[in-house]
Amino acid sequence: TIPSATFEAGDSFSIYNNSASAFDLTQGSGLTMRGPNGSTGTLSLAAYGMAVLWFDSASVVKVMGEVS
Repeated sequence: TIPSATFEAGDSFSIYNNSASAFDLTQGSGLTMRGPNGSTGTLSLAAYGMAVLWFDSASVVKVMGEVS
C-alpha cells in the first residue's frame, strides 16, 4: 500500500517485481494514484515488471511502467 502524506512533491522511487506473478500496488487512503492511462486506484505490476512512482504532491502519485 502506498500511503498518503509520506512523500513530498518531486519525490520518486522505482519498484521491481522479481516474481513470476503480478502483484497489486494499492492506493492508500487519501492518496490519488494515477496509472499510465489516467485511471486511479489499485494497479497491477506485471510479472518481472518495473515501475516508477513520481509524486506530484503528498497526495497525488503518477505510476509509470509495466502496470495496468
